[in-house]
Amino acid sequence: MKGSTLVLTAVVAVFTLLSHTNALAGNPVKYNDEFAQYEVNISKQAKVIVAAKDARPYIINGDKKPNFVGLERSLFGIPYSIYTFSQNSFADDMGKILLSSLNKEGIDALKVDYPLNTATTTFLSNNSVTGRKSLIFTYNEWKTDMYGRMTFHYDVTLTVYDDKGNMLASSNEKGSEGLKNDGEFGENPAVVLVNASNNVLSNLINSPQIITVFTPAAAKVGK
Repeated sequence: MKGSTLVLTAVVAVFTLLSHTNALAGNPVKYNDEFAQYEVNISKQAKVIVAAKDARPYIINGDKKPNFVGLERSLFGIPYSIYTFSQNSFADDMGKILLSSLNKEGIDALKVDYPLNTATTTFLSNNSVTGRKSLIFTYNEWKTDMYGRMTFHYDVTLTVYDDKGNMLASSNEKGSEGLKNDGEFGENPAVVLVNASNNVLSNLINSPQIITVFTPAAAKVGK
């Protein structure tokens, strides 16, 4: 009886160690140019500044670090935080992705950092001197939760402002998707997330209301 108890205890200990080791090893996310592989259909004559605003509640209140991007759970479901591979803030990595997606389409864009807890009016006032429209991507939610398969939670709003701080258009993408590790999105979690992210960002910037703002003919009619 004692022998059985010892064996059972050892088995539980091994599984606990393995589950913790797997989670602690984590899989930091490389937010790089692979996340910028989507078409941008706004006018190529556009001159803009682009900013990623991190408005995730757990970042704002300091519960999570700015480079937090999701959770990876152990065999027993214990959640462990995962972070950006670069160790830079999520907003910084995402800002570079947004800039890359615009530049590769030949659009004259400048990346501007959006400090945490900065009021929109303050940000726009500080950057009005550029004379450019502002593309502000506000991340109200963005994280993955890996436990067997990946669940992707997102709530992102793209708002366009003119150089005077007037809002011109806005679009939003929000959802929680259970992503498969094969089939349509690819064969591993990294590919799954890249494609899902590209879909979200593509839908935002290519929404009709955003494209209209940058259509020269529409701008003339508006005048």
